[in-house]
Amino acid sequence: MLFAVHPVLSQAVAWIPGRNDMLLMIFFLSGIIISIDYVKTPGPGRYIAQAFLFLLALFTKETAVIIPLIIAAVLCFCFHTPVKKILPLAAGWVVAIFAWFLVRASATLANRQDLFTDMFRSAYGRLPAIIQYLGKIFFPFNLTVFPVTGEITLWWGIIAVLLLGGLIVISKSYNKPLTWIGLFWFLAFLLPVLLVPKSLNDQVFEHRLYIPLTGILLVLVPTIPFSGIWPEKRRLLVFGMIGLVFAVISFIRTGYYADPLTFWTRAVEGSPRSCYARMMLGTKVASPAEREKLFLEAWKLDSTQNNLNYYLGKVMAEKKSFDSSAFFLRKEIRRTRNPDVFFMLAQLAYMKKQYDTTAAYLEKVIEMDPLHPQANPNLVLVYMQTGRKEKAKSVLDGMKKKGMQIPEGLETMVTKIR
Repeated sequence: MLFAVHPVLSQAVAWIPGRNDMLLMIFFLSGIIISIDYVKTPGPGRYIAQAFLFLLALFTKETAVIIPLIIAAVLCFCFHTPVKKILPLAAGWVVAIFAWFLVRASATLANRQDLFTDMFRSAYGRLPAIIQYLGKIFFPFNLTVFPVTGEITLWWGIIAVLLLGGLIVISKSYNKPLTWIGLFWFLAFLLPVLLVPKSLNDQVFEHRLYIPLTGILLVLVPTIPFSGIWPEKRRLLVFGMIGLVFAVISFIRTGYYADPLTFWTRAVEGSPRSCYARMMLGTKVASPAEREKLFLEAWKLDSTQNNLNYYLGKVMAEKKSFDSSAFFLRKEIRRTRNPDVFFMLAQLAYMKKQYDTTAAYLEKVIEMDPLHPQANPNLVLVYMQTGRKEKAKSVLDGMKKKGMQIPEGLETMVTKIR
């Protein structure tokens, strides 16, 4: 009941990016069940099924690499399975990891030479996130749709650590394997939160607790006999009230994910010092004045945020403040490789009759986005306007080879002048 209505899981259910944790849980728990069945009654069907489920889990989320350790611990310490019966399972896990790694090796992160250094540099600074996550499990009252580590209080987490530790000590459940498996389960599945480089993601999203929460529930199971000092009706009343409160909070929070404007409005309210949240809210509001206000507030928080200077450049261009627009756009190209930024700079240069600069920016746009529908014909026109007819013809021929649609009259104009 607590798992079903826990407010910290609202994000996993109501927010599309959180759905992979739910999918991973399906493959993970199914794999545990089939692995237990396999060691009890070995068979090729069960063996292939558990290995395949592990492979599906890996392709769902990289966190799944921890699954074999959890399954091995459950089999060894809860079911007292001999190691020799686990070895065949381990062989299947190794094959699955190898197959996954071959595919994953060509992905984006493989090209980041500084990735591992950045990961371990980030880990130390993110350690408080573990305590914050534990606090959200026991006291889910400081939740936000866009949580940032530095803006979440540690006090609830510290109280949760003391509460959990007290339950374990008083119930003497520290002598039971399930307690340690649950703690390892919780910490292991949160390990990636520590290792994600800040440059990639600075958020501690709550949907990541979907699987770790199960580990804490496992820790609490051995402490339940301790609650026997309460009469059964009182226990039912207490847990029923907790479940009701959790359900109401979850129901309310589900509405926070109704649409982008609502989401980012809540993000700014929950993380007021987040530059990214304020910037994203600025992209969703309809009022130009409100949009500019939000972008400038975000700029004061962090002027180096990717795409922020681009958005400010667009706002200034809409206001006809072309010098300000160029200032922000030039700042953006120092950090990102967005072809739209160069295209806007080309437009500004054209208005100032700086045709050579316009052509240079448009060439850069096409270099980054060869099929850009506006940059290609515009470059043809600029070349024609500056008397570079051969270059105009070359760009036009390139558009034909790329299968692009030629604007009406453009080819005729180039051919006629030739």
